[in-house]
Amino acid sequence: MKVSRSQIDSALKVQSDRVKSQHGTKQGKDRVATAKADELSISARASEVNRLKEVIAAMPDERADKVDAISKKIAEGTYEVKAADIADMILRRTIADRLK
Repeated sequence: MKVSRSQIDSALKVQSDRVKSQHGTKQGKDRVATAKADELSISARASEVNRLKEVIAAMPDERADKVDAISKKIAEGTYEVKAADIADMILRRTIADRLK
């Protein structure tokens, strides 16, 4: 359904007339007098979550010291990973994924 400009103007005039007529009554004055400003309240838990998000965001994505050490071992040809360690990590990840 399309709404024409004249329909919008008409609706705005009706609303404006209602507001003006209510301001002349005690009820309208009470409404204006008791209006409060909008307020935002954040719980302590939400504040803590936001603080933790900021701390995590500030942390580096990688630990440069570990990356450098492993890169050096790979370059030297001395980096070794035991098959049992790989299997252990695969199993741990599989179990963790199922618990989600």
